[in-house]
Amino acid sequence: MDASISSKLKEFYIREAISGWAGEEGYELIDDVQNIIYKIKINDKYHVLRFSHSSVRTNDDILSEIHWINYLIDNHIPAAKPSKSLDGSFTKIIEVDDSYFVASVFEYAKGDFIDTSGYTYWNPNFLKKWGSIVGRLHALSKKYEPGPHTKRRHEWSSKDLLEKAKKYVPRHCSDVINRIENICQQIDALPKTEDTYGLIHYDLNPTNFFYNNGEITIFDFDDCCYNYFLHDISGAIPLYSRKFNEPNWRKYFQDFFVSFLNGYFSENIMDSSVFASLHLFLMYENLCSVVFSFEIDKKNREKYDSFFRVVLDTYKSGHVLFTYDFEQLAESISQKRI
Repeated sequence: MDASISSKLKEFYIREAISGWAGEEGYELIDDVQNIIYKIKINDKYHVLRFSHSSVRTNDDILSEIHWINYLIDNHIPAAKPSKSLDGSFTKIIEVDDSYFVASVFEYAKGDFIDTSGYTYWNPNFLKKWGSIVGRLHALSKKYEPGPHTKRRHEWSSKDLLEKAKKYVPRHCSDVINRIENICQQIDALPKTEDTYGLIHYDLNPTNFFYNNGEITIFDFDDCCYNYFLHDISGAIPLYSRKFNEPNWRKYFQDFFVSFLNGYFSENIMDSSVFASLHLFLMYENLCSVVFSFEIDKKNREKYDSFFRVVLDTYKSGHVLFTYDFEQLAESISQKRI
């Protein structure tokens, strides 16, 4: 988050928000890249206190996100549950100057981040479970309707990334903008049907779920929007794993994707022909990270420096999955399930 915005969130506002949920004294900063997020305690249990600025998300945006999360939880998606404040509301508006922050609280997920280089992450049972959660989320998306007083979440737009690129990417890197335009044109041309497009998480990667004794709990629905289901599936693929540098990467990836899709197809069916476009979403994901490397403030850029080096190297050198035949693999998995 821009320092000119984050500096407006004074300590007494944080304490005011904590008291609104009957929280205990003390808080710990977790993240401040897009939202300002703290770890707090309520009734001796850890929770997440999130501050979103109105320049990015309005109060209605947050309430629609929470409505979606509660719908998913009610239908057996393991997600971090939103918590009501003492006055029975899910959000608290904190006005600052001519704008405001929206405070919201969520239960702290059990477990921890999963080691993406370790055995568990590449274990078929884990991958099948993860795939089934993503598949169920997409199946539920087809049935979801916002409440009568709930704002509909926004539609994904390729223009958003292009506008960011023009704002933050240096002029000598104009090839980035050209590539974004090319990839976005191809994605924009894809059909939007009930089976390919709906409300998704849009950032469903290993940084947004905890793993605990065989159970997954997903969180951070801040970016949820109406989008192609392939966006969520591409986010699940470990694009920057070192295993893709190994001679037998094909076997590693095939085992990974077969397990994931077996889980996915157990909850949601999608025609294998749709997967012919999956490489576009992986390329788009890489371009998002490239733009973000220019957008992020200096303090956080240093924090993610090693990741951005891999991102830029992938942009320059390409990736084996950018030309991979996902449709053929998806078709073979579908046939075996018949």
